[in-house]
Amino acid sequence: MQNRYVGDIGDFGKYLLLKAFSNGKLKLGVNWYLTADEHHNSDGKFIEYLLLPKPNEYSSADDRLYKQLYEIVFKRRKRNVKEIEKNNVLKKEVQFFSEELQSKNRKEWFTKSIGVLKHADIIFCDPDNGIEVQSCSIEKPESVKYLYLQEMKKYYELGKSLIIYQHGIRKKKNIQFLERKAQLVKYLNISSENVRAVYSKRRFYFILMQKNHKQKMLAVLQQIKRHSFFQFF
Repeated sequence: MQNRYVGDIGDFGKYLLLKAFSNGKLKLGVNWYLTADEHHNSDGKFIEYLLLPKPNEYSSADDRLYKQLYEIVFKRRKRNVKEIEKNNVLKKEVQFFSEELQSKNRKEWFTKSIGVLKHADIIFCDPDNGIEVQSCSIEKPESVKYLYLQEMKKYYELGKSLIIYQHGIRKKKNIQFLERKAQLVKYLNISSENVRAVYSKRRFYFILMQKNHKQKMLAVLQQIKRHSFFQFF
């Protein structure tokens, strides 16, 4: 996650999903996987949806969220995860870990995240690109764009359910889901029934459920099926 992405069109679906999971039945924690802003591309500049005449598909889905993101992007002009935290875009009870990730201190950074988010039942991980790829080892500077399987496993072994951001690629969505699901099931040694995904605006959100959280998390997924923003896998 980079601060310059705050309020981008993909953010709306992300926060709509996270709001549903921050309903108080399970405690939500957010690890932004925050990295320094880059400026070599146009990522994060799709904010015109916040200027659409109302009602529109976004305001109709969640008018409060729509107004909050408009305020942050166009009125305050402070596109920063701290604005999301302090303006209660998510519920007040949500815990956040917003320390910037740097490759040189990754182990210490991750250990600190465990302490900050220790009371969370579900941890949302928001890396720039998503889950690790073979071409980028954890030692490389660009590794800050990824969540690594060893980190995911550590969270899961601590009893945390996970929601993981994964940017889509140019493959059929069902193929992307099945390939990634097979990887997660094998590495974490979990039942395939405990791995689901939600898709919105070229973005996957992989959901890894602990057995004792499963029924409550499935109930949330059933609840948000009314939103046209999401496809379910």
